[in-house]
Amino acid sequence: MYAGARILRSLRSLRMTVWAVKLAEREMEYTVLVFPAEEGGYWVKVPALPGCYSQGESIEEALANAKEAIESHLVALKEEGTAIPAEDAVIIGRVKVAA
Repeated sequence: MYAGARILRSLRSLRMTVWAVKLAEREMEYTVLVFPAEEGGYWVKVPALPGCYSQGESIEEALANAKEAIESHLVALKEEGTAIPAEDAVIIGRVKVAA
């Protein structure tokens, strides 16, 4: 990785940290759905945050990456002046059907 890319990555990380501290005034929890990926590993969807997805080689990595994706998503919403959505009650169930 060249020096410019490292600097940009550090600046992005710093900006996310500053926003995360501001967001930390109010702690939020979001439900995530974890799915096995066809190519291996896992992908994660955050139903309350449309467009917020992540992935990882293991479930633990996918969840850690999802946390970072959620934080980034919230930072972007805040920068746009969009309200941070609270999660509504989520009910997850299974329905059996004949195939």
